[in-house]
Amino acid sequence: MSEIIYSLSVERIRWVAWLIFSSFVFTLSLTYLLPVSPIVKEFYIYIYGIGSALPLITILLCYHPSTKNKEYVKLLILYSATLPLLIEGMMTTPLSGGFFLWACTMAGLGAILLLDPAKMWNIHFLVGGHIIMAMVGILMHPFLSYLPANEMSHGIWRFAPITLMVGGGIYLAYFQYRKIPMQLRKLYGELQNLAAEQRRLLLESIEKREAAEKKHEELEAAYKELSRLQEEERKRMRKENFIIQYEALMRDSYHEELYTFARKLLEQLSMDLPVIGGLFYKREKEAWLAYRSYGFPTHEGKYVKGGLPEVAASLCRPYMIIPPPIGTLVPRSTFSVSYGRALLYLPLYSEATKETLAVVELLLAEKVEEETLSLLAQILPRIGTYLWAKQSQLV
Repeated sequence: MSEIIYSLSVERIRWVAWLIFSSFVFTLSLTYLLPVSPIVKEFYIYIYGIGSALPLITILLCYHPSTKNKEYVKLLILYSATLPLLIEGMMTTPLSGGFFLWACTMAGLGAILLLDPAKMWNIHFLVGGHIIMAMVGILMHPFLSYLPANEMSHGIWRFAPITLMVGGGIYLAYFQYRKIPMQLRKLYGELQNLAAEQRRLLLESIEKREAAEKKHEELEAAYKELSRLQEEERKRMRKENFIIQYEALMRDSYHEELYTFARKLLEQLSMDLPVIGGLFYKREKEAWLAYRSYGFPTHEGKYVKGGLPEVAASLCRPYMIIPPPIGTLVPRSTFSVSYGRALLYLPLYSEATKETLAVVELLLAEKVEEETLSLLAQILPRIGTYLWAKQSQLV
């Protein structure tokens, strides 16, 4: 918008400058064509011949990038058009008010055509200055006038080019202001096309974003599903490896004594769990015998009647106490004293006899995860059934 107005303003300034220069050339030509006295001819040669350098300079300024739209250039153009008229009005006799009227009219028209309405000082300077100069010219006319009436000052051929120039200025104003709506309509159409293109691009970007978000959601769902399957596979593999280890332990120890199997079982549990120490209890009539130990060698051979082993035996599942009861003993060594964080009881329940034949008591350094407890719950009946098969050694 601003670029269009600027380009039209520069174009209008150049048109006015060329129009004024053409009027100077035309008036100078009339001096040689019309029958005027030598003194009149000399006067017009000075005014419009030598004076044509001023509008020519303004034309050059209109094409220079740094001055082509400056306010002082516009004022210089308008003063170059009206000053000769004011000088003619003061120098010719009898007094012709047309010169002063045309000068003030051209100043007002030039202010409308060229000057920036936002800068009122230049309009006041131009119009007010011409009014003052016209009044001064009328007052000074009796003292300065020396040219007699002639074809140039009072003839139709003199006022015809002035009328044409003013008419050309009016036409130029009409043409330029008519051109602005056309340019604005063109710009409006381009803006509409640009807006439509932006809407199209926006809709495309929205569609692409929605498609990308949908694809992202699908990838997230696929990733979650893959993670779930990997987690299931990990649990399955851990379960299989866990069961295989204890089945291999039972198979390798089948022909060995229970005492050896109990030791190997405690050692295997210490590798799978954070075990500080433990005891392998087997049922002896109404009590539980500490048959084998891990970290508590002095407790082997002692009997426990009732208590926590009996509670665990009645539950038939892993039983964990967090924290251990006050007074729970811990294994002592030369280097440190361990402090248990949980007690875990593993009842070895036989599926064949529906009885708990043994209980493993473990003092743990930390809590055992639910997944590990679930694996232990699956292996305990198998170990209990294995012990029932070796029942002759338990008597």
